[in-house]
Amino acid sequence: MYKINMMFMSRPKGDGTDAEVCFFVDVASDKSRVTIEERSMTAGEGATATITLPTEHYGGSSLAVSGLGVFDIHASANRSCRTDETGRPLGTDFRQYPALTMKSDAHPGTQWQVRSEDPGSLCYYLMESSRDQKSHKESLRVHAIYHYAGGHPHHPVDHSEGVLLLPDYQDSRNEMVSIALVFVLLWHMRELDVQQEKASLFKILGKLGIKKTSP
Repeated sequence: MYKINMMFMSRPKGDGTDAEVCFFVDVASDKSRVTIEERSMTAGEGATATITLPTEHYGGSSLAVSGLGVFDIHASANRSCRTDETGRPLGTDFRQYPALTMKSDAHPGTQWQVRSEDPGSLCYYLMESSRDQKSHKESLRVHAIYHYAGGHPHHPVDHSEGVLLLPDYQDSRNEMVSIALVFVLLWHMRELDVQQEKASLFKILGKLGIKKTSP
């Protein structure tokens, strides 16, 4: 019922009349850079973050947050398949979902992890890992949870809808990191969608006896 209610929840208007606006987001015209700025009564006092997205000439992405530093973001593909109640796979169909790892020299690794046991309604956890210096045990802390709110498991190319759950305590920099990583996460999801659509088209053309020609 929670997933159904989320799918049919009211969408924000986007003009700030139905919800409090806490952050401003600006996307560069070439879509290579995204700037996030915390709303503040005094100019220059709010936290800021800049996302550098992959391009044809630069395949990596990075996140620069005021007061925290610069993080390198690495994406890897997770293979996710549907399972029954015992955990056994149902059929051979699968989908690759990206997992993000954010690292820097000054901070422990932070990662968006997909909840693989529920691929039909995509859910990501933003986890921060840290290791105790004495016991050498690794501990995980949940910073945010992202639910995709669409009616199907595939993310559309032109837009995405979701719900980002954040802790009750206010920490504008951590909130900004969570928001920024959602942007990067969705960017990589759409890239996988485009790749899969192209692969499916080539398969159809191959069955029809039509070969791909070089430009």
